[in-house]
Amino acid sequence: MTTILEAKNQIKKHFEDRWNNRTPIYWDNETTETVKKNIPWVRGSIRLAVGGQQTLGSPGNRMFNRYGYLIFQVFIPSNQKTQISDELVQAILDIFDGAEVGDVNVIKGSPTFVNFEKAWYQQNVQFNISFSEFK
Repeated sequence: MTTILEAKNQIKKHFEDRWNNRTPIYWDNETTETVKKNIPWVRGSIRLAVGGQQTLGSPGNRMFNRYGYLIFQVFIPSNQKTQISDELVQAILDIFDGAEVGDVNVIKGSPTFVNFEKAWYQQNVQFNISFSEFK
């Protein structure tokens, strides 16, 4: 049985234990003070999408499936080699591709170029996630 909070904690721990302080990491609703320091950084977001009751039964025996997305935004200062961003994206893919993350299924890692503006070059890495809870 995995609650939303337990799933988020499993994902965060899995990532942080393997990231090895490559860059600062910020999760949803955390301040991003590093932006002012002009160094690479990553934001992680866990977004639930759809889900609901999958089985009938008495309380404690009903399975509820949850689906969503795990998104990493990779930022590097403009006018640096994109190799830095590519290496960080590859590290994120290596951490989650084919990995068991507690009770959370993480699949389909997809990197995408997002933006290049005056201060930052950005790529995202998105994974589909799913887990179940019995209530």
